[in-house]
Amino acid sequence: MTESRLASFHSGHHAHHIACYTLRLPVRIRHVILMFGVVNACLFSGLLPLWEGFDEAFHFAYVETLWQTHRLPVLGLTLVPSDVSRSFQLAPVSYIVQRWIPQATSYDTWFSLAQAEKERRRDELDRLRPDSESSARPNYEAHHPPLAYTILALLDWPLSKAPITIRVLILRLFCAVFATVLIYFGGIAMCRTLEVPDRYANAMLFTIFCSEMLYATIAHVANDWLAVGLSALFLASLASFVTRPDRRSALRTAAWLGAGLLTKAYFLVFALLALATAAILIWRSRTRVKTVLVGALLVLALAVPWYTRNLILYKNVSGTHVTPILNRAREQWVGIRWQENASALSHRLSKRGPPRFTAPSISALPRNWPSWSAPGPAPDRLQQYT
Repeated sequence: MTESRLASFHSGHHAHHIACYTLRLPVRIRHVILMFGVVNACLFSGLLPLWEGFDEAFHFAYVETLWQTHRLPVLGLTLVPSDVSRSFQLAPVSYIVQRWIPQATSYDTWFSLAQAEKERRRDELDRLRPDSESSARPNYEAHHPPLAYTILALLDWPLSKAPITIRVLILRLFCAVFATVLIYFGGIAMCRTLEVPDRYANAMLFTIFCSEMLYATIAHVANDWLAVGLSALFLASLASFVTRPDRRSALRTAAWLGAGLLTKAYFLVFALLALATAAILIWRSRTRVKTVLVGALLVLALAVPWYTRNLILYKNVSGTHVTPILNRAREQWVGIRWQENASALSHRLSKRGPPRFTAPSISALPRNWPSWSAPGPAPDRLQQYT
């Protein structure tokens, strides 16, 4: 009898051990996936050439301007620091960047240089240090909200004696790793709220961390690293608020939303999403108006000062000079001869049926498209595409 009980005990203990190990296995795999993402982020940060991140030089100029002047930049008035401007002539950049900055050195020019000249330029690049002087080039990224840049400025300020390449690399590593961790926790929180099985949650995280565009977005000096991470956390909190619309969930969602609004202006769209979600929950009597107001007040307290500043300086909420763009779009819209082109297309369809696009005509379409509004009989101009 005793032997049978002992055997039953060992069997039950073994089954419990297997069950615990089975439950812990997805969590262990998840940790490996996180390390996979961190390693990818570090590799991308280290392998990306200087200033090859999206507008990276001008985002870095924002960071340096913050700790040098202790003032928020103003679009159209804030200039690129002299060390950043000087680096354009010393470090090679892609032909796209070279189009915007003619004095920059393209890769074609760089590879044609003698080895001694390359070494001289690299030594001069390493000797660049921040100073009080500014270039004549305006910083077109000066309109962004300051939260992400303030965090980076606190890191870059103590590194001011280091070469610019080292400073950029350290900031990249911080951006990429921090964003990866935020995305990880945001994704896990979302999956838990939606009750997604562990194996599917792991597959989702692995797929995200396999995306090259993710690292192209977060592994350079900018504000995207924080915006992407906060987006994941905000959406997870919003889903949690829908599931359990209490005051704690409202405050957590509002905190992430407020931080996002201080990071990137596109969080204004997320603000509309949160407002619509709260309105539906109130309408269905799932939460109280007072609960929503508490979260709304937190968002307003965090974001209103910055966006009020935008209204004062730029006459719009987002902080961009949109008036010339809108005027140009309005002129183009008015210039299109809508009625004539519509009647011509209707006539052609009634005569011969839908247009038959072939490979040569499609390749020629962008080049010939402006001729649609040129003087002359419209049906004849449409004939080349049928």
